[in-house]
Amino acid sequence: MCEFVSLVHVLTMSHSAAFIRYCDISCFVYFRVVYIFGESVKFPVEDITPTYLTDGVLSTLRQADYLATKTLIDSNCVHKLSQMPIVLVPLHFDRDPSHHKPSCQRSVVIRTFMTHDFMTGVPAQPEKHLPLSVSLLVGFI
Repeated sequence: MCEFVSLVHVLTMSHSAAFIRYCDISCFVYFRVVYIFGESVKFPVEDITPTYLTDGVLSTLRQADYLATKTLIDSNCVHKLSQMPIVLVPLHFDRDPSHHKPSCQRSVVIRTFMTHDFMTGVPAQPEKHLPLSVSLLVGFI
């Protein structure tokens, strides 16, 4: 029922809310738990997309940041989060390994964060810190 990427535990839309709550409580051994919007991931990540700090990569990162921020502003939720760093990771999910095609896409990670002192805090959660409808819009940028 779970997919793994090294020490990353991946949850998708196909997982039930009860299972996600279970993972939130019991999956403390994973370096990161990520939620992937959309269909369940069928194939494991076996390599990474070569990524260098180029104008194209920076442009993609700026566009993702703009769209996520605009979604929060348009939904009047921009002040509900303390921080929302946008991270571009060199992972191309769901590539069929039998096709032997190299990794060529990157994934956008939106790290929503709640804090009072900017030294300690917790990840923002849908329905607890942001309405689910806004969380889904931000996730589909």
